[in-house]
Amino acid sequence: MREFHGGSYDVAVIGAGHAGIEAALAAARMGMETICLTVSLDAVGNMPCNPAIGGTGKGHLVRELDALGGEMARAADKACIQYRMLNLGKGPAVHSLRAQIDRNKYARVMKHKLEQCENLVMRQAEVIDIERDGENWLLTTRLGAVYTCRAVVLATGTFLGGRIFVGEVSYAGGPDGMFPATELAGSLKELGISLRRFKTGTPARVLRSSIDFTDLEVQKGDEPVTPFSFDAEMPPKNSAVCYVSWTNDRTKQVILDNIHRSPLYAGMIEGVGPRYCPSIEDKIMRFSEKPRRAVRGRLVAAGLVCRRQVAGLFREAVVAQLGQGKAAARRGGQSARQRHAGRCAVHPHQPCRLCRKGQDIQYQFVCLFHHAATSFFCISFSFQYTANRG
Repeated sequence: MREFHGGSYDVAVIGAGHAGIEAALAAARMGMETICLTVSLDAVGNMPCNPAIGGTGKGHLVRELDALGGEMARAADKACIQYRMLNLGKGPAVHSLRAQIDRNKYARVMKHKLEQCENLVMRQAEVIDIERDGENWLLTTRLGAVYTCRAVVLATGTFLGGRIFVGEVSYAGGPDGMFPATELAGSLKELGISLRRFKTGTPARVLRSSIDFTDLEVQKGDEPVTPFSFDAEMPPKNSAVCYVSWTNDRTKQVILDNIHRSPLYAGMIEGVGPRYCPSIEDKIMRFSEKPRRAVRGRLVAAGLVCRRQVAGLFREAVVAQLGQGKAAARRGGQSARQRHAGRCAVHPHQPCRLCRKGQDIQYQFVCLFHHAATSFFCISFSFQYTANRG
């Protein structure tokens, strides 16, 4: 590969997710000539997992960033569709603000902010090698561009050594179908930087038209709204509601019967997961004494987006009972059994195996994923991140 000089900068930031955006803006606003490198300029500020800002263990960090001049809180206030203050039943020390976000608008807001920032340039490039050159660092991209910089900020997120787990299937990959940064991981190891592996999960997107909201619990946003940013002149407005349904003993049994197929419990995932957002099978195993668990979603124009990270939950569990009483899958006065008589409401031209077996799905989600009942429906990401120098 023929290499060429890409430019010289004070600071190079690798990655344009939450951390990369804040690092690039902070450096540029301090007068440093900064470059932000990302594998896709269409994925700046992307939120492929859970389109929410804040929440338990995280909301206070967003406000701390805002107090320090960060951008996340301001962007959240511009793109929010619902605000809720969590843990109000407990002491004020654990009250956590959470905002449900229009992920597309949030990404546009953040990308525009980066593009308008002085002293900051953005480039679409995959960094494959980092090496020391005296007092500087040399960053080489896959296309052969070599950038010289005085300091490097690694904000690679789920791309660094990323691996996808869809049930029992696993392959190298990044979020939203993008490719992972595999060669960079090897370069960091050569520099003596130790790497560890972390796990996150992508929740299922459920077709809005496939759900009967009649008996679901409506969860509205707070009024008045508490904005994230201390600089907010006008409080944002709620423009969407969330819906809550519940798992039950049948859901639990489906998970227990197939727990050996979960990547988390089959030994396929070596990393740890987020403390405050465990997957559904983690909840079943760790809190087996609880009779039910909430399954929340938010209603947006394109459909219902499940908020709960349920990485590793197999497709059969989607059709497990979610209502306490009446149907979450009943429409037009027809019972779920009548409407699902051998056909799936989401895929009407395909036979539904669960329906053909004659099982009662009156209290279940429509059979969105019946047709691949041998695999999981939710994608897990396993990726590497830098730890202390080894």
